[in-house]
Amino acid sequence: MAKMPNVINQYYNIESDVNGEQILAFLEKAGRTCYKSEGKMTTDSAKKFVKNIIMVGKHESVIEHFNISVRLICDRGVTHELVRHRLAFCSQESTRYCDYAKKDEITVIRPYFFHRKVTIQKSMIYGFRQWKSQNRFIES
Repeated sequence: MAKMPNVINQYYNIESDVNGEQILAFLEKAGRTCYKSEGKMTTDSAKKFVKNIIMVGKHESVIEHFNISVRLICDRGVTHELVRHRLAFCSQESTRYCDYAKKDEITVIRPYFFHRKVTIQKSMIYGFRQWKSQNRFIES
């Protein structure tokens, strides 16, 4: 008998050590270099400077001077959107080179329409019925 997949919720984990004040100071230094305004830096000027850079929206390259690694456990479609909109650089689990046969079970991300009280089978039936109702032209 086939085993049921392990169904998990999507989640994220920040992999990098993050110190917000250090990041803002680093970004301010990079941005102020462009305007030759390093002399205006104070112990509390970074937050206001970076916020202004983001709000004005004409010099976002300043925020590209720092990176944070985040592990996203999510639907593959979500990562496609991230890559498509160039919000991040991505390293993804390969669906070609990972040997899932070596594992006792496969793990899948819980679909957005999956309700906790509903079994996987009922959810699949619901999904199929939704698809079928939206694609009636196929039966004609």
